[in-house]
Amino acid sequence: MQKMLLHQEGFQGTTGPIIPKKKEKLRFEDFLNFFPPVELPLSISSDTEKLISEAHEPLNAAWMYEFVLEYGEELDEFTEFMPCFCLAQSEKFLGLVYWQASLEGSAYFLATFSLAGHIIDHKILAGTLYLEDGIKQMVCTVAKDWSIQRVEGHIDAQGQLLKENTTQSKRLQITLDGEILEDV
Repeated sequence: MQKMLLHQEGFQGTTGPIIPKKKEKLRFEDFLNFFPPVELPLSISSDTEKLISEAHEPLNAAWMYEFVLEYGEELDEFTEFMPCFCLAQSEKFLGLVYWQASLEGSAYFLATFSLAGHIIDHKILAGTLYLEDGIKQMVCTVAKDWSIQRVEGHIDAQGQLLKENTTQSKRLQITLDGEILEDV
């Protein structure tokens, strides 16, 4: 399914880094251009990272500070962002998926916005997080009805699934107002 995402009409890679011009006001309309629409259903897993990185350049953190990150949120110099795609659009909201990498791991996030560009909600969808006792791996599938099934598992340093932490599944749902509800 991921390969189809990259070959859909309008899902073309960018050329060069996505860095805003100095002293230029960042506009939400320009930010949206980095997120091509995709058709549902789709799955996001560790394989998706390679496909997205082949089609897009990293996104400068200035865009994320302007539209996604909370006021005062700090990032280290190793944090990277990659725009992925526009997951959902309705009469009231847009859903944008982006990838974030840091020293703690990498993850895909869904951020929902009003059509005017105000953030409504923000949740992790999938990714790999490095823990003291191993790795937490998350994958997800997004259905046509905007329901999201996320499965996560913990793997120890030897690559074995931890028995005391069985695989967990969570269901998320994007409401008609753009709120992302967990375990619905």
